[in-house]
Amino acid sequence: MLDCSVHGVRNMHRDNRAEREEVTFKRRDRNHVEIRNGLRDVGVFVLDIADMGKGVPDLLTVWERRVKLLEVKMPGEGLTPDEEKFHGKYPGDIAIVYSLQQAIQEVRG
Repeated sequence: MLDCSVHGVRNMHRDNRAEREEVTFKRRDRNHVEIRNGLRDVGVFVLDIADMGKGVPDLLTVWERRVKLLEVKMPGEGLTPDEEKFHGKYPGDIAIVYSLQQAIQEVRG
């Protein structure tokens, strides 16, 4: 199983004292940027929410007032346990996509 996060620490300065804040970045699949930007290029509103973690899908899309969440995966990859849990509980439209063409079909119907 892949660990989908990279941990880092960012220093913040307030009142001349350093505070440490944990920052977590979710690993993105190699096709993530291509799919996000490609959807935007064809007029889909796309909000990149990949850094939310905890199984939340990568992209929130809106096309003709329809909202659909997209989980971006590389071919052959499956959902993580957190993603499976989210998909099982989310009451709206959600899809797993492996390519830009598939993402366009899912969003634009």
